[in-house]
Amino acid sequence: MLGWQAGFANPLINTKMVDMPVRCDTSEELKTYYGGCVYTEFTPTFETPLIYGWDGDETIMNESTDLIRRALEEPEKTDPKKTDEPKVIPGAPSVGPLHRTSSEDRDRINRAQSVKYCAQLLKPGEPSPQYKDCDEYPFAATHEGSAGQTTNRNVAVDFIAHDHNRSVGSKMKSFWQLYRVFGSDPLNGVDRWHPYESFFVKTPN
Repeated sequence: MLGWQAGFANPLINTKMVDMPVRCDTSEELKTYYGGCVYTEFTPTFETPLIYGWDGDETIMNESTDLIRRALEEPEKTDPKKTDEPKVIPGAPSVGPLHRTSSEDRDRINRAQSVKYCAQLLKPGEPSPQYKDCDEYPFAATHEGSAGQTTNRNVAVDFIAHDHNRSVGSKMKSFWQLYRVFGSDPLNGVDRWHPYESFFVKTPN
């Protein structure tokens, strides 16, 4: 890149900014940004929204973000419990990324297993809390979701406010589009793990 720097006799200098391979593609899965380019070796990070809204002067914290924070920072305190080995929930760089799936079947199966886990939080005959969703992390639309083949209960579920759950899901879908996170093998569309599906998750400090 050419740039100008004050105090030098020759104002034009060459600056090497990055030396990373770039991936350019088009995909029907990324309808908002049908064509685009990203750095191949860069794994994007989805940062969840800390605040859902305001009630007068009072800040309403996002309950879905709090569930994700607990999953990443205090997994052993989340449900469902594990007894065979320590609970380790992916998403942070220190553990490993999540992998998006665009398979409706995988999403449905993950969601069904999460609902079973949420049901264990209720007393016999107790109805699900009104205006609450059974929320899960890792997300149902990932290979690491509740019914994943290697998940082994390394998930966190809880009942959270319906609108809070929807707000995080909406932002995540926009994030996938912007950073070109695929939901299937980009060469043949098969629903299986692929590096181009990878992303990290972070909650605000």
